[in-house]
Amino acid sequence: MSSRFNSSSTYAEVARQSVLFHAQDSGPVWRLLKGCLRLDRVMGSQRQLVQLALPGDWLGLEMLTAGRYQLQAQALTDCVVEQTTVDVHDTHIWARAWAQQQQRHVHMTQLRTGKVAGRVEYLLELLDLSDAQTCSAGGHLPPLREIAEVVDATVETVCRTLSRRSARSCPAPSLKSTFSTPHLSRVWAQGHWVQPAAGMA
Repeated sequence: MSSRFNSSSTYAEVARQSVLFHAQDSGPVWRLLKGCLRLDRVMGSQRQLVQLALPGDWLGLEMLTAGRYQLQAQALTDCVVEQTTVDVHDTHIWARAWAQQQQRHVHMTQLRTGKVAGRVEYLLELLDLSDAQTCSAGGHLPPLREIAEVVDATVETVCRTLSRRSARSCPAPSLKSTFSTPHLSRVWAQGHWVQPAAGMA
């Protein structure tokens, strides 16, 4: 997976499913400005979701004490991050980081308990995805496998849940909208009708 996209000296755009940094890498502290990242503990070829990072969160504060990233950060949706300079002695930063961690732990509890439909709905709220975005061809949603990992469910169950949600939130197109394409509208207006063949009238 590629690391960063359109990276400048301060900002970086991280495409969905791309890795911002790997565990045990060294690098700067980042601040997430847009999107959602998953932070994973990596064990060989396996990964274990620890928490999600949302806009406003610091990423990689452990660099200030451990000198290496402890978790892998991968984009769940398209993200924008900003490289930040943090004073290791700034108690305000550490207090904010502690509050951030507590809130994200609560989010993970909500995403892992209760009915799957409720867990999926909560994830979509965290990702700030509207019904219109989730009804589109899936371009705004993380892959089903990623959603299933986050909410601790099977891909099949998540697929059924999203299908039912889509049926409720996204009404089927009416016959009027189906036949209101520009081409058919012009045909209707200009009266270019096909005449029946002899003997068929």
